Amino acid sequence: MAWAGFGVWSLTLSGLLAASIKNIWLARLTPLKLRINLDIERMRKHSAYGFMITANDFVTYLRNESKNLILSKVAGPAFLGLYHKGESMSRLPNQFFMSATVEPVFRAMSKVQDDLDKSKYMFYRMITLLMAYTTPMYVLLWWIAEPFIGVVYGEKWIEAAGPMQVLATAGIFLNVIYPCGVVLAAQNKLRHESVALVVNLLVTISACLIGLKWGLRGVATGIVISNILLAIHLYFLVHRTLPTRVIDLFRAALRAFHSAP
Repeated sequence: MAWAGFGVWSLTLSGLLAASIKNIWLARLTPLKLRINLDIERMRKHSAYGFMITANDFVTYLRNESKNLILSKVAGPAFLGLYHKGESMSRLPNQFFMSATVEPVFRAMSKVQDDLDKSKYMFYRMITLLMAYTTPMYVLLWWIAEPFIGVVYGEKWIEAAGPMQVLATAGIFLNVIYPCGVVLAAQNKLRHESVALVVNLLVTISACLIGLKWGLRGVATGIVISNILLAIHLYFLVHRTLPTRVIDLFRAALRAFHSAP
């Protein structure tokens, strides 16, 4: 489409076309015969949950993109480009393992949501698994940040190594944030999670503005602090939902180092 002269619209139209083809193909492969059934009671029952899922995803999107807006307007596109490159590289372990772990565990937790002991077991096993697989990768990214950026992207991007190193340290807290989100979704505690996300959106904006005084590393440090506070807040909500203790979290994390590949 870009060759045909569609310009930036080629990005949007190609994405829509790819999504449409994927959905049509999946519909043909799925052995279900779907039809429209206007059951108002069921719609009312499930739409509330779906609305909260969408609302939380939207707040998460705002939380992730607010810093990009602030950095682009206050510090300029060059600053934003360096920060974004460092951030994207620091999230590679998260991208590799999080989705493949979160989705099946959510389905399993939803089936046994009334069995709090099983939910607790899966919650901590998920944290252990994520810690075991991602922590060595985060440590490696922190260790080789500068030469990695220099070799892969060139010397002009070398300043992105600073925020990359700082943000790599936040990986351990992402391994708590996502499992907590799974528990709260499976236990239908999405309203509580939405409050935590809105509060953290404000924290993220404040941390970003304050961190700008110390450059790229200052912004990255502010984002790490906001992740720490979000992990604490979400774990507190899980603590109120499941029979958990803070020591259980540390034990799950420590087990990861004994089972790390």
